[in-house]
Amino acid sequence: MASRVVYHATHKSNVAEIEENGFTVSNEGTVNIYGRGVYFWELEEDAKAYGRNRFSNDYGIVRARLTIDKGENAVVWNSRYRFQSPDTISRNLVRRNIEIIVIPNHLIEDTTFGFARGDAYCFLVDLHN
Repeated sequence: MASRVVYHATHKSNVAEIEENGFTVSNEGTVNIYGRGVYFWELEEDAKAYGRNRFSNDYGIVRARLTIDKGENAVVWNSRYRFQSPDTISRNLVRRNIEIIVIPNHLIEDTTFGFARGDAYCFLVDLHN
């Protein structure tokens, strides 16, 4: 089981709230391609690049620690998930006690975030309980 520091990019106005109260995920709004959850970057430089891309100079970075145990609480993203809705992905994986999707660098490069040098992680939540 590997515990590692990861980085979350957000609008700078959210940083203090997250650091004080933790991350929250809403049932409202857009669901990202890999499922409903909180997204992290393996490398701080990738989080900063995403922050600049998404929020211009109004971004902030929150550090967190994830425990990632592939096969136990984490799966690596693969093409079989591609044709499911993101909410279905989240719900099905969380019900199998999978909390984290690891998104390998080469798959990130196939999206609009082609700048990534490391992997990304989605800490999943199921808001349909």
